[in-house]
Amino acid sequence: MFFRSENLETAFYIIKKMMSFVPNDNFSLIIGFKIIIIPLLIFLESYTRNKNHPFENLESTFKKPIRWAIYYIFILTIIRYAGPAEQFIYFQF
Repeated sequence: MFFRSENLETAFYIIKKMMSFVPNDNFSLIIGFKIIIIPLLIFLESYTRNKNHPFENLESTFKKPIRWAIYYIFILTIIRYAGPAEQFIYFQF
């Protein structure tokens, strides 16, 4: 933050805001529906924790259309929640 902010006052303001959690109007826009995905991912992590590969029993459990629907849901989730590609901060100097 010290390299990115325009001056020290702005950098310390950002650090102060990070350390004190006071939500504002933009908080709901930033988090949005991502908060719904977190319990799903925690469940999937706990379900597949002791497996070598998370999808190893998927073929024997579900038929082909359902498996492909699961694959597409994962791919669309990754695309949807992937952040914007930003340039590495030190390349901007």
